[in-house]
Amino acid sequence: MRKAKVLIVAQSAVILVLSAEVVFLAFQNRRLTSHARSRVSHYRSAESIKPGTVAPPIEGCDLNGDTVRIGPNKAVSSALLVFFAPHCPACEVDAPTWKRLSATPAGAKVAWVGICLGGRSECLEFVRRHGIAFPVVADSTRIIAEMYNCATVIPQVVHVKNGIVDYVTAGAGSGRGHAELARRLLP
Repeated sequence: MRKAKVLIVAQSAVILVLSAEVVFLAFQNRRLTSHARSRVSHYRSAESIKPGTVAPPIEGCDLNGDTVRIGPNKAVSSALLVFFAPHCPACEVDAPTWKRLSATPAGAKVAWVGICLGGRSECLEFVRRHGIAFPVVADSTRIIAEMYNCATVIPQVVHVKNGIVDYVTAGAGSGRGHAELARRLLP
């Protein structure tokens, strides 16, 4: 009887700690989303983001709960932002290419970050289905996508180098875009 009470108390403590962690992560995500939303109007325009443009800063939590920061004055000097949606047929076709390129030695020198235009669970399912190993941020509110003007044309890959947009490829299964991306990444 005493062991059962101790077990119940221990389980209650674990549940309490896990609940506190969930609340903390939800608060942190809300704070980062609010911060990003305040910056959207500064970067929004009718055209896709162009090479030579200062990269809008990205701060968010990836699907593992780790913080991702990309943009001017951040530690990452070169990043590839892969905008996709879990319900997008072209993204399904392109995902193996992203996986393959990110796994090359040259691709490993670049910080790959997926920006998934969907909810956490559907993004997580897409990532697992395709074996994507790079961090992915669920952008269900499309705040990040709007800052980069990628909310309507997906998939889209944006290369950010030293805080400046260096290269953009957009559109479904863009063979030329992938060839150019591979040319820039691979020796």
